[in-house]
Amino acid sequence: MVEDVRLAVNGKSEVLFYGRTGGAIMTPEEIYEELNLLSVVIHNDSNQMSFPQAKRVGNPS
Repeated sequence: MVEDVRLAVNGKSEVLFYGRTGGAIMTPEEIYEELNLLSVVIHNDSNQMSFPQAKRVGNPS
């Protein structure tokens, strides 16, 4: 599914993955916190985005 998004975006934006293995479901609060983190990072440094908490697609950690 992430690969489908990457193909649809076609290099116009960075595609990030936020999820868990084993089918564990994130709570709405956890998703909200991650979106807030990404929003702050994007707004603070719009020329050079870095996402410390998110896992980059194709480079899982």
